Amino acid sequence: MVELGKRIVGNLLVSVGGKAVSGALAVASVAFTTRALGAEAFGEYTLALVLLYVFSVFGSFGLDALLTREISQQDADEKKVIEQIFFARFTLLFVFFAAGIGIVFLMPYSAGVKLGVAVASVGALCFSLAQLLTGVFQKYLRTDVPAASEVAVRVVQLALSWYLWTIGGGLFAFLSVFVLGGVIQLVFVYWWASVRTGFRFRAHAEGVREVMKKGWPLAASAVLTLVYFRGDTIILSLMHSARDVGIYGVAYKVLEHAIFIPIAFAGLVMPLLSRFALTDAARFKAVFQKGFDFLAILAFPFAAGGIFVAPDIVRLLAGGEFREAVLPLQILFVAIVFIFFGALLGNALVAVNRQHELMWVYGGAAGLNILANLYFIARYSYVGAAWVTAATELLVSFFMLVLLARAVGAVPSPRVALKALGATAEMLLVLSLAP
Repeated sequence: MVELGKRIVGNLLVSVGGKAVSGALAVASVAFTTRALGAEAFGEYTLALVLLYVFSVFGSFGLDALLTREISQQDADEKKVIEQIFFARFTLLFVFFAAGIGIVFLMPYSAGVKLGVAVASVGALCFSLAQLLTGVFQKYLRTDVPAASEVAVRVVQLALSWYLWTIGGGLFAFLSVFVLGGVIQLVFVYWWASVRTGFRFRAHAEGVREVMKKGWPLAASAVLTLVYFRGDTIILSLMHSARDVGIYGVAYKVLEHAIFIPIAFAGLVMPLLSRFALTDAARFKAVFQKGFDFLAILAFPFAAGGIFVAPDIVRLLAGGEFREAVLPLQILFVAIVFIFFGALLGNALVAVNRQHELMWVYGGAAGLNILANLYFIARYSYVGAAWVTAATELLVSFFMLVLLARAVGAVPSPRVALKALGATAEMLLVLSLAP
């Protein structure tokens, strides 16, 4: 158990280290993109990728967590499971992307957004398929492979973004960089996973129905999560200008990169939670408690420090034209605290087979989120969207904690979390007094 814990921490450090490098490269790429496109065109760029993200969530059908859970169980036919789920993912993505592109062309968006969605759909499909195979690396604790692939992708994207900035590239050129990145990452992870497990891309029509039957509660939860995680950008695009979408998009870019840490950690812990969920309740609780403590130590100082340096982040990331993104970014750092804990809580509930109850939590949150966004975005634009995001993440994390307490008969001890909160307060005091 101790040796396994060391391997998990080691793989997390590799993931975080790789993400730190790729995140820095991505920040540099975004800096060139925002400066080349300006607020309005960057808003179109952001909206096109958000719409594709929406379609990819529908097509993903919650299969990421399902793959990790199924191949982590004893006596699992790993090769067959991966092939069935991979083919199901590809089929669903193709259907939802085709339908989604048709819907976008009927909506009152600019030609840039409509054509941008069509151009970038290939990249989004590749990124989604590559993300599915992450479950294989999580099982074998080989996070160095996807980390290396992501760094390689970011290097290529940075070089091309710099080149496009120097020659004055437009919206479609930068979206083509996104597409190329998706192709590179899929080729890289597919090759390694196929060598390690022997799986191939094969049609498994008979397995699609079985996969969908197992995965639909996770799919419903993912879609409902999407509503409150990305619905605000779509509502913002319908109520305000592309420039407002661009301002909010800069703040959200930081959030997207920051939440990798809890998602990566929860993914690495997921196989252990799944293994002990039905066989050893004491070990399940011990693993969850360790994970909860670790995330508390990270979340509080990370969010507080982010709030403190938000003006510098925006200035570095996008320049003076996007300085209005500072306030929504500071608010989103509040949301990050709850996202840290929510990632672990969500995986723990899936491990104990409570995804049906989890779906109701996401459903209630999605409904409240839409109503709140319609009111606050109309009045406060991207600032209202940020506050609604923070409040929604708080509610979701609280109710997931309640569900887990009912499922396992215990709640995590707050002792380490309170110490981390106290240390964070001391850190902020020092920062506020520093010159």
